[in-house]
Amino acid sequence: RAARGDAPIEALIRAALDIADDFTPQELANVVWALPQVGAKDQQLVQKLALVARHRVQQFTPQGLGMVALGFSSLGVFS
Repeated sequence: RAARGDAPIEALIRAALDIADDFTPQELANVVWALPQVGAKDQQLVQKLALVARHRVQQFTPQGLGMVALGFSSLGVFS
């Protein structure tokens, strides 16, 4: 979760949850990579993004796949 009271981050998390299914592979990679950069760790969003990424894994570029792996790793998904 974002820091308590961080309304802009919470709003981004809610918005991302609403539109995650519509993300292109590049948008998905960007969001997954950016989450740990802004200190946002929302379990529901991470699970949703992981599900979407799993269904689109064949569509990622090598760079996009690397960004997704780094983002999820930084969020502790693989620990």
